[in-house]
Amino acid sequence: MWRQCEARHHRHRARSGRCRLLRAAARRGAHCLGIEQYDIAHDRGSSHGRSRLFRSGTSEGAEYVDLAFRSRQLWGELEQETGEEIVTVVGGLSIADAASPLLSDVRAAMDARDLPYETLDPATLRARYPQHHVTDVMQAYFAAETISVLASVPCYAWVKHPGSASSSRIDPDTYFPHLETVLDVVEAHTEPGRLRDRLLRHWYRGKILKRLSAKQMSRYPADYRERFLDVVQPLVERRFGPGVDAGLAFPHRVRSALLRADRRDDLLRLAQFETQVECRPDVVSARWTRGGGLALTVRVHLVHDGEEALVFSPAGADRIRTWQPRRGWTTRRPP
Repeated sequence: MWRQCEARHHRHRARSGRCRLLRAAARRGAHCLGIEQYDIAHDRGSSHGRSRLFRSGTSEGAEYVDLAFRSRQLWGELEQETGEEIVTVVGGLSIADAASPLLSDVRAAMDARDLPYETLDPATLRARYPQHHVTDVMQAYFAAETISVLASVPCYAWVKHPGSASSSRIDPDTYFPHLETVLDVVEAHTEPGRLRDRLLRHWYRGKILKRLSAKQMSRYPADYRERFLDVVQPLVERRFGPGVDAGLAFPHRVRSALLRADRRDDLLRLAQFETQVECRPDVVSARWTRGGGLALTVRVHLVHDGEEALVFSPAGADRIRTWQPRRGWTTRRPP
């Protein structure tokens, strides 16, 4: 017998956030089902990786300090339920120029909740933490409680501010030389092959192809878009080999092929087309399995102007497929 239920699609929430929502709802007696479109523990979300970090000393305000302590309490409950040690409490450094609003905001939040911390001048910071390159104009706050999910590799946190390298519109002439410095480190510590390609793919996808995606590419002014492509097109040819493309998702592989071919007008048309595509799922069948799971058969349609958005057809013995929008341009999918 079917139970009455409500379906909600949390499109813009981080995947770890959706898991927490499911757990909270289930504990309140709701019947919950979580569906993941990729493999478990994949690397395509904002919360992937072997560890995550949250801080009691934060620049977002005292309210977030309260949320951090509540989160710590909930992690403790999960540890008790599973019998596993998940969270460890360590110190954390907030480093910036002495005049930066970041440090003043962190201090104000910690003072508001009476949290202990140290203020370190550049000399003390260099002596205690020599791994950091600190100039004389910088100082730091050493927070007493930063909480991290246990893992075998370190992690870091980045605070996004307008004009930072994480902003939606970076200066390509100054940003990408720094990216190449990171790529130099990757290549210096890896041999050519799958591991190097996988690491380079992370930077290619997140720092270049993501900035050519539908929403960003279509909003760029024409002069900025040309300047951006003037910088990244030769960089891609120079630093990212064909093995990097092989592990990309299909839309990024198409985007990469157009970028490598310097087909700039088609890159823009692809971005404009993607912004107008709708996904319409239809549940064909639903049944309970013997193990108590719910098996769904779903047919998904990509629709543009009320018609099927993409058409796939054979393109010869090499098994490369040609795909095209119903109203648009044609390109070849990379093998």
